[in-house]
Amino acid sequence: MGSGARPAEPPDTTITGHPKKRSHKRKARFEFSASEPATFLCQLDGKQPEPCASPDKERVKRGKHQLAVTAVDSVGTADPTPATFGWRVKRKKH
Repeated sequence: MGSGARPAEPPDTTITGHPKKRSHKRKARFEFSASEPATFLCQLDGKQPEPCASPDKERVKRGKHQLAVTAVDSVGTADPTPATFGWRVKRKKH
């Protein structure tokens, strides 16, 4: 790059709060942040990513789930390695 401009560093996404790995609760609350000011995209269980903000609340059915969070900085550079968290919602024992 002859102009002296350097490529933008992508933001780094971190999930800072999440449900237990095994839970009976079908409502999950997540908190996340980025290494620089950013907007976020959340992808639950491989579905289409959607804009989200921290804290994010997800309502899920019983079974295994995964949330991927991607930070996108002000110039549109996305974190190439989204933060992920997997958990399982189990049936309550009576």
